[in-house]
Amino acid sequence: MKKAILICLMAVSVISLCACGQKKAAEETTAAAAGMANPNLYGVTEETLLEYTGLSFNMPQGAENVSYNVIAYESESPIAEMNFTLDGNSAYIRAKSTGLLPDDLPDITASAQDLIAAAKEKPEFDISGLYYDWTGAKVTTVDYNDAFLYLYDKENTGFIAWLDVVPGILYNLGMTEGADADKLESLATAAYLPMQGEVG
Repeated sequence: MKKAILICLMAVSVISLCACGQKKAAEETTAAAAGMANPNLYGVTEETLLEYTGLSFNMPQGAENVSYNVIAYESESPIAEMNFTLDGNSAYIRAKSTGLLPDDLPDITASAQDLIAAAKEKPEFDISGLYYDWTGAKVTTVDYNDAFLYLYDKENTGFIAWLDVVPGILYNLGMTEGADADKLESLATAAYLPMQGEVG
């Protein structure tokens, strides 16, 4: 009889230990999942994009495969993103409300090499999500704004950045393939919607 009771007690102890181990593993898995929570919202509507960021874009006439994302949606200044294809060229445009001033951007009289150096020294104007050692750069314009264009010719990748000073909105338009200066400039102009001081 005593042996039977002892065996039952041992079985209960083993079961309890197993249950504790499973609970701890589950807690660790949950904690890991929580630590890797995605800070972005993908495939949102234009209304949701505007709700989270206060920003919107001009959908270029003839654009296809248009989608909207909110990057870092829980931050104080989330990034609005629109992906689209126009005339066979895939691109995306990002915008973010910032406190940047023209002095925070590269010098518009800078050489290509100085612009490339500035991309490393003043990274706050680069929200493109592209990380390359740029091989070419130039100053240009998007609408009435000074703009800074960067290319990585080995992969035909690039982006163009500009600041709409009055509302304080930073824009980046990027292409991960087929990029050249003409395409970046024309796509940026097509997708840019001046805010006329509405944000900032």
